[in-house]
Amino acid sequence: MQYIVNATFIINISRTNIGIIENIEIHTINEIIEEVNDELGIRIDEHVNIKTISSKISKGKLKISSSKRRYLSAVDIKLLNVAYVNKKKCILVTDDKQVRTTAKGNSIKSYTTPQYIGYMIKNKLVTHNEGISFLNDLKEIYIRPKDIEAVLKRIKKWKVR
Repeated sequence: MQYIVNATFIINISRTNIGIIENIEIHTINEIIEEVNDELGIRIDEHVNIKTISSKISKGKLKISSSKRRYLSAVDIKLLNVAYVNKKKCILVTDDKQVRTTAKGNSIKSYTTPQYIGYMIKNKLVTHNEGISFLNDLKEIYIRPKDIEAVLKRIKKWKVR
């Protein structure tokens, strides 16, 4: 599975515990790496296993209504196009509601950062304790802490540890 991420995911990971993805290969476009580097003031691609995907791919038939388009940046649209072309083999990780809504409307699987950490726990990409610890730390900076609570409640119901 290919994990295509946007800037908010990388920034959330960097500000919480960048080590949570040390064994995971993530993918994004150059424009996202530039956004993150500007925001954090470091070369994030030197600290995380990020593979860049060309955003100069054919646009496919990505559907975006004109009312949604005005809430999406050019970078969001490029990232969505990349995810659309790869939708059968990718998960888009973003905390941007407009990007997630557009992804859903185009049958692109997408997760928020907390949902993705839950996915990592469930698929044993991180240990249960590492994931729970990360989510608790993420509450300090995350824009929608109630989303984290919902994921934590779901994880408690899982029998797999």
